[in-house]
Amino acid sequence: MSKSINISERVIKDLHYIILKSIDSKNAGEYRKTNVLISGSQHRPVEHFLVHERMEELIGIMKIKINYIQSIWLLNFIVNMYIFIPLLMAMGEQQDY
Repeated sequence: MSKSINISERVIKDLHYIILKSIDSKNAGEYRKTNVLISGSQHRPVEHFLVHERMEELIGIMKIKINYIQSIWLLNFIVNMYIFIPLLMAMGEQQDY
């Protein structure tokens, strides 16, 4: 398959929507609106009001076209996205700082 796509905020939000729609349709495809903590981790995710800005930075860094066959690269991107800027997920506890 030779079709390629540009990584964009819309693509990321669409992927998030597809993954989360049957678990938490209210928050699927949306940035989180509260601060979160990750149980058992010393990592503190970025403040909720900075998520959009940090996503733009990440997209700027990763601004390349990918081939659908390069799914490993895309998976790596998604994993890094969740490590650095978690979107609201339906698992774990949400807590305000």
